[in-house]
Amino acid sequence: MSNEVNKIKTEVVKISNDSMLYTANYFCKDTILFKTKSKTKNNISFTEQIVNYVYNSDKTLKQSSFLNQYIDVKSIDKISSTPEIITP
Repeated sequence: MSNEVNKIKTEVVKISNDSMLYTANYFCKDTILFKTKSKTKNNISFTEQIVNYVYNSDKTLKQSSFLNQYIDVKSIDKISSTPEIITP
């Protein structure tokens, strides 16, 4: 990553409808959050969710995109969701 991009925080989080714990990393550029990456692993699979944020010139949120990836630990088969783009 370039010098302008900083990982600002790492925390362990729990999604309300799931019992698994995720390690979430938050990344910023010029104090604006531009990406979050969360990961979890169990005996069956490795799951990663990546969220990218895009802002307008006035620094208001323009859109965010979500991508989920699931990797079977035994077979190393990888399933990626189609990126979902949300506009506020």
